[in-house]
Amino acid sequence: MSELLIKERISQELKKIHQAIQQLEIFMGQLNNISNPIYQEAFI
Repeated sequence: MSELLIKERISQELKKIHQAIQQLEIFMGQLNNISNPIYQEAFI
């Protein structure tokens, strides 16, 4: 695998990690609303 392909793959993976972190931040912010059954189940 060439260096350019490795750099591109790392860049793609970092984007996925960043998206996952953003989703987790949104989820964590919603935990204040634990009256929602979806969040209650996830919290447990």
